[in-house]
Amino acid sequence: MAQAPDSQCCLLQMNFAENYTELFQDEIQSVHWKQRQITVYTVMLYHQDKVISRVIVSDCRDHEKQSVDAFTASVFESIRCDLKTVTELLPG
Repeated sequence: MAQAPDSQCCLLQMNFAENYTELFQDEIQSVHWKQRQITVYTVMLYHQDKVISRVIVSDCRDHEKQSVDAFTASVFESIRCDLKTVTELLPG
């Protein structure tokens, strides 16, 4: 596992997963043709001895720059609030 060198750095790995189709355990056949899809955006953050995972689930299925920017901004805001000593993000 990679670790950031000091308390001011953290290693960040994000993945824009494919759209995920919602399934219901006991769905009837007619539901099969009307299934909704969601986007799953996963984040792993390594900071000192901590490993923090986040998942953003959205009904926005477009994988354009604006979506990635919105999800990434949410992750950065979370880092600013939760890890106040971090001043540098290292790409993973």
